[in-house]
Amino acid sequence: MTGCLAFDIGGANIKVASSDGFAHSRPFPLWQSPERLSQQLAELLAGHPSTARIGVTMTGELADCYESKQEGVRRIVESSRQVLGDDARYYQVTGQFVDAAQASEHCLETAASNWHALTHWVARQRTAGFLVDIGSTTVDLIPFQAGKPCSRGLTDLTRIEQGELVYTGVGRSPVSCLLHSVTVPGKGELPLAQEVFATMQDVYLLAGYLPPNPDNRQTADGRPLTLPAARQRMSRLLCADSSELLTGEIEAITTAAASSQRARLIEKLKSLIEYHPEIPLQFVVSGQGEWLAREIVETAAPTASSLCSVAELVDRSLPLQRASKPADASSEPTELSRCAPAYAVACLLEQWHEA
Repeated sequence: MTGCLAFDIGGANIKVASSDGFAHSRPFPLWQSPERLSQQLAELLAGHPSTARIGVTMTGELADCYESKQEGVRRIVESSRQVLGDDARYYQVTGQFVDAAQASEHCLETAASNWHALTHWVARQRTAGFLVDIGSTTVDLIPFQAGKPCSRGLTDLTRIEQGELVYTGVGRSPVSCLLHSVTVPGKGELPLAQEVFATMQDVYLLAGYLPPNPDNRQTADGRPLTLPAARQRMSRLLCADSSELLTGEIEAITTAAASSQRARLIEKLKSLIEYHPEIPLQFVVSGQGEWLAREIVETAAPTASSLCSVAELVDRSLPLQRASKPADASSEPTELSRCAPAYAVACLLEQWHEA
């Protein structure tokens, strides 16, 4: 029987990980079919029939299928309780695990708790430093010291106010949110259509940071994540087809969009570092955009004393044999980094039961 399993229920993906190091991320646009959440969880749970304990964290309460975050938390808790049982425990930003009733009663402590769980676990491995987690939709910039998170904000709102949550990512973020115009050789500065024609996953696919994935249709137009389809989506930002644009014009948009996002994150990280001069320049990076997190750290903190991936910390923390791998699970470093909050919840739950 494996130790602990945890689910990170987001608005666009469900991530699951076990304390023995397996991880898997499944696309699931919660806002489109909230009534199917239980089914999705049941399918994922079926791959782990011998799990002893189950933990849950979430960010999906912000999905606009719910009228409020409070409703979102309660609906997600109820859907998960139906599948995971009454013994499932929910992580809160207080650093505690609670049952379903308490999770629903204290909604704001349950909401958007995955960043706290990840930092809580990282701080037990590194004691003090900064965590930079870049996902498909958001970026978490979190200081920690004395073995625990020391963020100034706890809710999404207060963390945005303090620059610890930046609502941009390497996947779903619309290009037009980061870029209003682009300078095209021979044509000067051209305004971009302020429409969700293309997202940052198109940018990073065309730039070579993300691989093509014909099975991925979580794109702006529902077409596959392939190079030709991405070029067409990017062309739409100039109200054109890709055949109308000259060589280099689509690349001008991609380069400008990536540079804009990078500059914004560097500025935010520098501000956070300046606010915490007492914290050593030690960094842990994770998430779908871990490669971008590394670039941000190397630019914002060139004198950093250490920089490592969450996946490296996971490898060092695994004292036990890994069990049989479920058919759709992975222990690859990239998947572990992407599912790091779920893994953190699983480990914290295991330690909580042992305490």
